[in-house]
Amino acid sequence: MPVIAAFAHAEDYSQEELKNALKKVFAPQLEAYGSLEGKSVLIKPNLLAWKFDGDPTCVNPAFIVETAGLFLEAGAKKVTVMENPAVRSAAAIIESMGIAEKLTEMGVNFANFSDFTLRNLPENAVFKQAETASEHLDFDC
Repeated sequence: MPVIAAFAHAEDYSQEELKNALKKVFAPQLEAYGSLEGKSVLIKPNLLAWKFDGDPTCVNPAFIVETAGLFLEAGAKKVTVMENPAVRSAAAIIESMGIAEKLTEMGVNFANFSDFTLRNLPENAVFKQAETASEHLDFDC
């Protein structure tokens, strides 16, 4: 199946702007690949470190909340945010961002990756093996 890439512009990170832009991005994906009804979805944002509002080392907190909300609206039975930040835990960074309570209210879980497996890479790759997280295998998408 071909990969479908999409993008949309948002003037700012307000809920309305972001939600409208994300809907434009997700619409072709849902049309091509089908519904999220009853599926489990993993969100892997960039949570390197969070020190101040607007910190460029992390994805904007509103993006995480709105993405999770759209997946739930599209019928996902479970949405989880997972990441391995450079400092602190994913939960600590999400708390620092001020979105832990909102995600919890939405029923969205968040955690660090913890199960890693050494995997062989294709023969033409520069590196022959890489250690990757295995938790993504527990999700439908």
